[in-house]
Amino acid sequence: MKLKLKKLKVDAGRPVAFIHENTARNFNLHVGDRIVVSFHGKKTIAILEIVKGLISKEEISLDREIIEHIKAHSGDLIDIRIMTEP
Repeated sequence: MKLKLKKLKVDAGRPVAFIHENTARNFNLHVGDRIVVSFHGKKTIAILEIVKGLISKEEISLDREIIEHIKAHSGDLIDIRIMTEP
């Protein structure tokens, strides 16, 4: 699934991704799920948090460290997928 990045200047101290509660419900995602976040060949694993009102259903927000690692900017389309068991 691809979601548009919205920067919120979040520095969580751990790799966190935020999605809208409706998006989470539609894709059967839950708080604490691990997702793979990728953009232009750069990938990382993030812990999912679910929010209401900060972002739209088509958006994702990421911890500052993830954004710096994947070198993404607001408005970029970020690919996410549910991480399967190791």
